[in-house]
Amino acid sequence: MSKWTKVDTRVFKDEISGEDVYQFYFSVKNDNFDADGMYYVKFYNVFLDKWTSASIQINFNDILAIDGSWLFKYVSFFRERFGFLTYPFELAINVLNRVKNIKFQEPSFDIPQINEPFTNKMLIGATHFSFNTLLENEVFRNIHNIYLVVVDVIIVFALVNLLKHKIMGVFEK
Repeated sequence: MSKWTKVDTRVFKDEISGEDVYQFYFSVKNDNFDADGMYYVKFYNVFLDKWTSASIQINFNDILAIDGSWLFKYVSFFRERFGFLTYPFELAINVLNRVKNIKFQEPSFDIPQINEPFTNKMLIGATHFSFNTLLENEVFRNIHNIYLVVVDVIIVFALVNLLKHKIMGVFEK
């Protein structure tokens, strides 16, 4: 209670219940990025003639990272003002966030042990197969590398062709 901070109040009408909802808020200075921590609030209820207290743990990185990043807040701001014109940017951010969150794993599959149902005799033993073990063979590794180069070349030629068509479209009548 040695540091008192001015608390501001907002009142909203709850559309469902029709009652007034009070919101108390105060500003926190975070210029040095050291304002994380536990914040305590104490209220005096004049109707009950008693004090009520509460606390909240604040982590500013968690607050600013809501829905992905700071960029999301700017996109939301512009979406409210420009509507559908921000969709390409939202789509790009969504795709990049999905790519960023991919958990790459080694391509493999497991075959469980399969038993004959009547005699319980094992038909197929359990095994684990990893596709990367194929790349230990030099022939398969070379075929794999050639395949990757061919796919990259096809993508580059497709993008160059698209770029050419778009540029020619700009200069046509």
